[in-house]
Amino acid sequence: MSARLGSYPSYTWRNIWGARHLLEEGLGWRIGNGKAMNIWNDAWLPGPGYGRVQVEETICHLFRDCHFTQQVLQGLGASVLPCNEETDWKMWLAIEFNNLNIEACRIRAIAYWAIWYNRNKIYHEGIREQAHEVIGFVKAYCTEINTLGVVLRQVQVMNSFKWKPLENNTIKVNFDASFNYHTRKSCSGVIARNNEGLVMAACTFPWEDVSDPVMAEAKACLQAVTMAEEMGFQDICIEGDALTIIQKINSAGEDKSEISCLIREIKERTSRFRRVSVRYISREANKVAHGMAMEGR
Repeated sequence: MSARLGSYPSYTWRNIWGARHLLEEGLGWRIGNGKAMNIWNDAWLPGPGYGRVQVEETICHLFRDCHFTQQVLQGLGASVLPCNEETDWKMWLAIEFNNLNIEACRIRAIAYWAIWYNRNKIYHEGIREQAHEVIGFVKAYCTEINTLGVVLRQVQVMNSFKWKPLENNTIKVNFDASFNYHTRKSCSGVIARNNEGLVMAACTFPWEDVSDPVMAEAKACLQAVTMAEEMGFQDICIEGDALTIIQKINSAGEDKSEISCLIREIKERTSRFRRVSVRYISREANKVAHGMAMEGR
């Protein structure tokens, strides 16, 4: 009676197998030693009820009072609160979850799901898992969820490094510089994009007699401001991965470094725009300008 149809059944076997339910309705088990019988699904009892065990278990009993459930929860370190004497099932469950932190709520919810699944397997398939098997499943499932959470956070961090357009009509201008120590030359890479990410302008510009990478970055920033001014942009956001340059431009104090003249010129030019901001971004979010600067040298 428990035989399967199989992948490529013959016509005869398909018909025999399809009519087995007629036999199931009229046949009953002779107990014998009981080893081959499923007491939950097989017909073995005399009298009404189709010879099967008729047990109606309530949700309240399964999740709150069942000894099997208590074993699983204890194995997960999520025992039921002894002070919770609420008789209404839904209110009892609400009190339980209100007294738990988020992680404990997650474990408890997964545990109840696994217990309910185990109950259905007993009822429909006659397969009963042991408490330690359910506990192992819940722990493995929680570990998988936590792992996926870590991966998701990593993806979100990676996405935060990507270039993003502004929501308003502000033009975002990115700059970067490449520097050659031997020739003392640098190249600026500048690209301007609108709030849809469309390129409005772009250029590379070579510089000579550059003393160090800091000066190269300052000249690249100056070129970004100059290009934005020449294009007639009114609302701009200057972005670059040169933190030192960004800090000097945003500082209210007077710069006295070797590049002070460049910083003063950048500040003077930025004051001509209607709205302007100068922000630091990571190298990952500044890849286009960086690639232009590297290609142009």
